[in-house]
Amino acid sequence: MKRIVKMSLLLTATASLLIVTFDNCYGLFGSQDSGSKSSLTIAGNPFIDPEKIASLPRIILNSSYPTLANGHRILTVGRNRDYQNCQPAIDAASPGDEVVIDAGFTCTPVVLRNKGNSQNYIVIRTADLGQISPDGTRLSPTTDSPHLANIETTLTAPAITTEPGANFYYVDGLNLSLRPDVSTFAISIVRLGSGEETDVIQLPHDLVFSHCWVHASSQQETKRGVSLNASRVSVVDSIIEQIQMSTSLSNAIGGWNTGVGPFKIVNNDISASGNNFELGGSTVTIQGEIPSDIEFRQNHIYKLSQWQNGPYQLGTFVYLTNGQRILFDGNVFENNWQQSLVNHASAGFAMALQPLSYSTSQGPEAPGTMPWVRVQDINFNNNIVRNTDNGFDIAMSDPQFSEVVSQRLAFGNNAIYQIGNSSITTNGIILLHENGPGPTAFYNNTMLSIPQSTSNLIQAENTSAVSQFYFGNNITYNGGGGVHSPAYGTGAATLNAYFPGVYFQGNALAGQDPNNYGSYAQLNTFPSNMTAIGFLVDPTNGVSNYQNLALSPTSSTPPICGVNIQILASSLGGQF
Repeated sequence: MKRIVKMSLLLTATASLLIVTFDNCYGLFGSQDSGSKSSLTIAGNPFIDPEKIASLPRIILNSSYPTLANGHRILTVGRNRDYQNCQPAIDAASPGDEVVIDAGFTCTPVVLRNKGNSQNYIVIRTADLGQISPDGTRLSPTTDSPHLANIETTLTAPAITTEPGANFYYVDGLNLSLRPDVSTFAISIVRLGSGEETDVIQLPHDLVFSHCWVHASSQQETKRGVSLNASRVSVVDSIIEQIQMSTSLSNAIGGWNTGVGPFKIVNNDISASGNNFELGGSTVTIQGEIPSDIEFRQNHIYKLSQWQNGPYQLGTFVYLTNGQRILFDGNVFENNWQQSLVNHASAGFAMALQPLSYSTSQGPEAPGTMPWVRVQDINFNNNIVRNTDNGFDIAMSDPQFSEVVSQRLAFGNNAIYQIGNSSITTNGIILLHENGPGPTAFYNNTMLSIPQSTSNLIQAENTSAVSQFYFGNNITYNGGGGVHSPAYGTGAATLNAYFPGVYFQGNALAGQDPNNYGSYAQLNTFPSNMTAIGFLVDPTNGVSNYQNLALSPTSSTPPICGVNIQILASSLGGQF
């Protein structure tokens, strides 16, 4: 059976966002579609166009429903079918076959077998495939759940696991969940790979999960939704939710040891009390491997309001300690808080980039054993980040190895607002720590703290120098310390001490005192408050629609500053 497939196009800021450099927001500026680009070089701080700093993924996976040969076998599973459980059907299937499970029928846990080196998919799907949302449309539990087939965990076994080297499985329209009598499940609902592989040949690969519902219930605890200790895995049009733990951090999707990529995470709902998406954080057992070439687009990443003051440990939306060539584009990240019971340093942040040569379970006192680790070539473009205590926690290097660094990080055309939404907030929108090489760029973003927040715009701490730092053409509101460090206070002294050769211009820094910024004051503008920026709708009392963050035609802030709402809306793909 073959469904109509909507091909998704890769939208990136590099293809659509035009940067024109200028002296300040009220100086000379050009149209965003003028067709020209400026480049710049500052002594000690070379930049080409900031949107070209970070490399894009080299491989984009195809997650379309596979074309099956005429006459392929269909192995049915159900009460009165060929098989009365899923595992015998999977064992009997050959590459190119379909395992078709009756909607509503429930199977016990399955293992995806290694069937050799054929590149023909074995499809495992619901019999009601034509009754659920089409490709390119996210699964709806409300309307689609009656048409899904079910695979449940037991007390000790995930719903789906893999043999070493298992490959070319396409899983479509399945409800993958904890069995109702399981209260706590400390492993993954879908476990791809063991995390103990020592060679890439042992990794499961070429696995697609489409229109799957991976979840616990509100009364259950589980460590992970989908583990990614694998290669060439796609999760699309799916829902991963109610992934929550009180005794440790949970992950909705994550690869901690041996997930090498490429990965495609597109058009999903992803909810976890801990880290929604995580790569790294444990001792890598495949020497020299870095998770690479990851497409993370058009996802809804969030935490539930009941988790704010509940028993579960809160983390961040994205936690990367090892990864490269990762594109975050057209996603919505919302609702995260700090709370006193949490021991995770990045709780309440939208994103943490922290290259680590040791396992987080051992702590920083553990000896570093992975000097090849990097967090590099990260493009975070055309996203919405809202209702979080803090924004981006970026460690530029690992103190144990100077070569273990974060570098080539680009954050462009994002709408980041309502930051600092609880009294525990301590850092603000951007936290930079540990010295490192860069380059790191924030450009054409609109970044707004809530009015009563005392958090900072950029906080520099525990660092000697963050070189090659670019902060240009942003619209910001911050009533706290602005660009701040504990040692040097707010403004020019911190910029000069921690950001040698910084490009810091063309920004509208609402709520900040220009007298603190010395010579940088001439290169930026300082609206008195959010109202003075001139948005379509004044965001002082909250933002009900991100499109209201477009500048009013009567605004004195030129349209080249801040987020381009049209490009942002296009990248979101109509999902929000």
